[in-house]
Amino acid sequence: MKNRKQHVDDLKKMWFEWTERSYTYFSDLSLEALRSMVLIVKPSPPEQQVPPNPWPGAFSRRDFKLGMSLQEFKQTPFADKDKDAGAFSVCSDEAKSKDSGYETAQLFSDVFQKSGMIKCAFFFTDSQTSMVFDAGLGLADTMVSTEFYFLPDDSLTPRLFWIQTSGPADMVGALVPVMVKAYGEPQHTVEIWQNQAGGKFDSDVYVWTSPSSQITLKHFGSRNTVFDLKHTLKPLDEKFARILDQQNAEAAKKL
Repeated sequence: MKNRKQHVDDLKKMWFEWTERSYTYFSDLSLEALRSMVLIVKPSPPEQQVPPNPWPGAFSRRDFKLGMSLQEFKQTPFADKDKDAGAFSVCSDEAKSKDSGYETAQLFSDVFQKSGMIKCAFFFTDSQTSMVFDAGLGLADTMVSTEFYFLPDDSLTPRLFWIQTSGPADMVGALVPVMVKAYGEPQHTVEIWQNQAGGKFDSDVYVWTSPSSQITLKHFGSRNTVFDLKHTLKPLDEKFARILDQQNAEAAKKL
């Protein structure tokens, strides 16, 4: 009997030792799992803040002010939701810009790409055909082609320095009085516009200036049926001109 009792006591001891070791092991395991969970749910660092626009007095095209950062541009809602509610922006630094239908967002010039330039435009997807089309941007209640160009500033922050707009040349007569209301009287000159066939036409040119920016409206642009409207940020536009001049000088050495 004594041996049997001793045997039972030994079994109990072994059982308690095993359960105690198991409890300790699984407690440690649970603690490690909890630590892992804490590591997993660790909040991501806040998004890096972009310095404010150094040129707050620059001209704007709708809600898009010259000098705004690329990050701000991408966060700014499309201004004509009543016309294209589903419009969205695509930029040349996004893989999506290489897809069919987004050609307007592409930079086809190696010179532009080497300068660090980024180009953006707005698009919409047709609900019936699923095809992608340019959305443009409203100008005096008319939707016209509009492209946005960014260049890195001294802190390497891409900033909006050039807005290119084009539309029917017939709009200019009605557009100028509206722009005078918004910006005051422009400098007005007339230049000779010549087509590929050699035909020459008088083209009105209107220029509005501010300390940091300029708006230039030309009656005739790439064709005499299309006007050319350009918003430029002077400091970065001058920087871009220097980049082009340097690249041209390098190219001239290879002639």
